[in-house]
Amino acid sequence: MDFSGASGAGMMLVTTGKAEGQTVRVGDTELTFLFPNTDHPPVLLRDGDAVIIGRQRVMRAGGNLVLSVSGQ
Repeated sequence: MDFSGASGAGMMLVTTGKAEGQTVRVGDTELTFLFPNTDHPPVLLRDGDAVIIGRQRVMRAGGNLVLSVSGQ
């Protein structure tokens, strides 16, 4: 769960489990993104082993989801 707004939405939920939302396959993992407080969700871009959403980068490392924010 991310409230930073870096994705372009006020709230971003990410899971590797089955859930409502937009799904992107990264390697052998499906990541599902939900932006519950917006009518127009941000665009998801796959970038190698990560997904880029606005300034937010999401990837899986060591079995964990890792979120980072690029330049401000």
